[in-house]
Amino acid sequence: MSDISSNRPTLKIILVGDTPVGKTCLISSFFRQPFDFQSSPTVAPSYSCAEIPRTDGEIVCLQIWDTAGQERYHAVGKLFYRDSDVALVCYDPSSNQDLSNVTTWVESVRDEVPSVNIILVLTKADLLKEDQLKEYTIKGENLAKSLGAKHHFVTSSITNVGIKDVFMTCANIVDISNLIEPQPIPEANEQKSGCC
Repeated sequence: MSDISSNRPTLKIILVGDTPVGKTCLISSFFRQPFDFQSSPTVAPSYSCAEIPRTDGEIVCLQIWDTAGQERYHAVGKLFYRDSDVALVCYDPSSNQDLSNVTTWVESVRDEVPSVNIILVLTKADLLKEDQLKEYTIKGENLAKSLGAKHHFVTSSITNVGIKDVFMTCANIVDISNLIEPQPIPEANEQKSGCC
């Protein structure tokens, strides 16, 4: 996917997961916005863009989509999965979320985009005790392997732990040589050929 306006390779990143695992806060932390303790659930998908350098020196535009986690919005959310390069499947072990929900989200995304790169993201690590964090990190890494996910990250939007690593990995995980470069838009005053 390419973004005509930036003239740089653009990667579509979607964040999925139950409500309220912290998807919106994860994005806000990446953009260094103040943490919002009163954040309300996302009901309509929205996106933000960030240009960041890859390890190969190429600058890419990350188009980061925040999707609704509530069950009633799943059908609408799936429309935004199309053409995704990376899916960040977020989960919050501090809420005793069943890890089977992670599997459900991965399957949901892969149904729409079979070739998508999956990354599992444990959120709200700051709410876990050290032994809990260790346990959930191991479980998450094992689940990532069993689901064929590319990576597993431990993050906290309050402390910014792991946030930059997640999005840097998104930028580097996709082979951008296969992306089509944007074509210039013809000027409005150019003559049209043919009958129309």
